Amino acid sequence: MTFKVIDGGGGKGGPRKFRENRLVEYLWRAVYPRHATSMEHIRQRLCKLTHERITAAQTDTAVAHLRKHAGEYGWTINHVEKGADGNDRKYFPVLVDADDPDIIVMDEDKRIAVAAGIHSSLTTTKTMCGNEAVSLEATIPYVASKTDRRYIRAVSSMLTNVEMTIERYVREA
Repeated sequence: MTFKVIDGGGGKGGPRKFRENRLVEYLWRAVYPRHATSMEHIRQRLCKLTHERITAAQTDTAVAHLRKHAGEYGWTINHVEKGADGNDRKYFPVLVDADDPDIIVMDEDKRIAVAAGIHSSLTTTKTMCGNEAVSLEATIPYVASKTDRRYIRAVSSMLTNVEMTIERYVREA
């Protein structure tokens, strides 16, 4: 299967085409028609499909690239539930409307898995933001430059705001 890649962006230099990742076409076949249960499972399938040794880093990079450019490719791979509760992990393709990348198309039975993955990703991000904010604040007494201390405080404050925003969203969802 070959995927049509849509040119993106404009700006001073005219239309800009993003750099394609060669593994994306193989990713589709790694998660469809049978879902994958882990990133390692995806990596193993990529190795079989490409007849190459694909590393975990290459797999992670390809999936991150696909997620970042879902609008251009017309599809993405869902996030899955992480941690001890994530017993029913299923990676599968999620179609994206090329005209409006915020619109995704999926079967109703996959909606629950996608919602669990989004919740898990948001919770992980919330925790990371909170930890980083505290860590940055702890370094301020050791930073000599007043400008750098002001910058660190501002970044810490932004991370705390992101943490609180995600907390409110997760509680309401």
